[in-house]
Amino acid sequence: MKLFATILATSTMLTLQTGWMNSAEAREDLPIRVGLSDSSRQVTLRVSTGTPVEVLAPIGWQRLGQLSANTALQVNYSQGQLKLNIQSDQQVYKGLRLGQTDQEGTLVGLNNTWYRGSINLTPTARGITVVNEVPLEQYLYSVVPSEMPSSWPLEALKSQAVAARTYAISSLGSYRS
Repeated sequence: MKLFATILATSTMLTLQTGWMNSAEAREDLPIRVGLSDSSRQVTLRVSTGTPVEVLAPIGWQRLGQLSANTALQVNYSQGQLKLNIQSDQQVYKGLRLGQTDQEGTLVGLNNTWYRGSINLTPTARGITVVNEVPLEQYLYSVVPSEMPSSWPLEALKSQAVAARTYAISSLGSYRS
């Protein structure tokens, strides 16, 4: 009986540890959506490497083309819709996506500030709402150094990463429209 209790306790501990590890691994890829602007009239986008541009047309999301590295794409707010500054395209759209959250290393520029992940633009009554979507761990790459110097002790940086991760996860869905 004592042997059975020990085996049961050990297997329960392993199950709990394995379950915790799997959920932690799953959280690494959890997409975090960060609002960058909610009333812009015009934005300029760039990418660090060639990236697809998708637009929300009346029939759904469509790939418009590929934006080359460091090429400016100007997007204007026009009567509740998005107008791209492309000579061959005179249409307006209900949304725009640029960048890919699964392509690590690609950066998306918004008005001369660079972000990991993708940028989503949505027209609202006030202007263009800009949201950065990035996997949780990549989000932390930027947040932790912006909150404390890298010269601080390693344990302090780890603690800040835990705090930032916890805050991000606990805030999921708080600003859902």
